[in-house]
Amino acid sequence: MKVDLSEVLSDLLRNKKTGLFSISVVDSNRLFKIFIREGDVYRLSFGNLRGAGCLAQFDELDFRSSFFIPNVDLSGERESIPPTPDLLSLIKFADKTVYLKK
Repeated sequence: MKVDLSEVLSDLLRNKKTGLFSISVVDSNRLFKIFIREGDVYRLSFGNLRGAGCLAQFDELDFRSSFFIPNVDLSGERESIPPTPDLLSLIKFADKTVYLKK
């Protein structure tokens, strides 16, 4: 089922989920990963890129399928990324869609 990425993330954040939201990227063997802890995005990764580096690539990426793995929590502090509400606004503005696997 194809869905708006910002809606999926909004739902996870609103429900205070902890886990890994992983998205496959068209023409790439790397995954775009969004780590969530109790409804707050605290880490982003895409291949060797982390945090703000992922955001610099975000607009250029075309996403395919996605899935959420609950209760994945990496140790460590929150990365130097914008606050979660700002990230969500950026994602909504980018108007990205994903195929959601249940």
